[in-house]
Amino acid sequence: MRALSAFALAATLAAAALSSGTYAKALKGDWPMLGFDAAGTRYNPYETVLNRKNVKSLKLVWQANIGDTRSAPAVVGGVVYAGSDDGHLYAMDAASGTRLWSFITDSAIHASPAVSYGLVFAASSKGSVYAVDAASGTEVWSYRTDGTGSGSATVSNGQVFFAPDSGTLYAIAARTGKLQWSTDRFAAGTGGTPAVANGLVYSFSELGYLNAYSTASGALMWSTFVHATDSAPSSPAISRGIAVVSTSNAIAGIDAVSGMRLWEQNIGSLGSIALAKGHVHIAEDTALWNLRAADGSVIGSSEDDVFINTSPAVANGVLYAGTQSKTANAFNAKDGKLLWSAPVASAVYASPTVANGMVYFAAGQLYAFALSP
Repeated sequence: MRALSAFALAATLAAAALSSGTYAKALKGDWPMLGFDAAGTRYNPYETVLNRKNVKSLKLVWQANIGDTRSAPAVVGGVVYAGSDDGHLYAMDAASGTRLWSFITDSAIHASPAVSYGLVFAASSKGSVYAVDAASGTEVWSYRTDGTGSGSATVSNGQVFFAPDSGTLYAIAARTGKLQWSTDRFAAGTGGTPAVANGLVYSFSELGYLNAYSTASGALMWSTFVHATDSAPSSPAISRGIAVVSTSNAIAGIDAVSGMRLWEQNIGSLGSIALAKGHVHIAEDTALWNLRAADGSVIGSSEDDVFINTSPAVANGVLYAGTQSKTANAFNAKDGKLLWSAPVASAVYASPTVANGMVYFAAGQLYAFALSP
């Protein structure tokens, strides 16, 4: 009955937004940006519908063909927002997948949108950042940066942070689109998604440095070498005073305030990590690792016969991840046991989105799973 209520509520909110032309009221269990929050934890602590016992009953409730979509959607107020290779930003009813509006940008959207202040923020592959009215899909402002890339925008305390692959980090006023500051100091070859916490914005460079800048001024507060990487920069995650970042060769924990290195594990990953309740969850090829965030010690690991080349998402004791074997999966976050799997049309490279009793996977098309209504 609880799952039914969440499913029905998503439909009601989206319908109300469509009919009234007003922005739907946010729900506590929403997933408003890549990584769930500005700190990039990929952990939704407000998900109460899906759990380890009932996740095996997930069913496909809709799939949307919106061009080739490969980035995690945002979900706010019963509406799903997703970008596509066709250059459009789409808004869809969360319960049914019905298209509410679309907005065209200057190029493909490989990044995840972020939703805040009644606006949807999306970055194009040409490095333009757009703010679009969440209810109507009309442009409010746009800002052209000096680079390209697939990193997503992060929104926090009235600021939009964006790091294209040029190596410049931008802070833009969320409501007006006015540039507040930009810096290229030690940011060479960023391209990942920044994380924000403690009055700092964190960005990881392809040179292997985790850099922390003042959100107010852009001043570099510290720069710590983590590990050389031969893949695209991952996105840092911050929780309980620790910044965790992964490379293709290692994963490390850094004091989020001082920049002091706390620990390192020789576990490489092509994706970013999830931080949940003091645990670090990371996928390494066919293995899932569960580490203690405080000291990096291994709590547990599990092996499967599928290659997970994506960043996991965690909610209510369940870890969600897609695979190169064209499946969407749910695992027990504690021991890595497979709880559920469903086929999708292509390999999954984007982190899943978990919101209000539904799970969304981008795999060419956008897939939405829920318990039967």
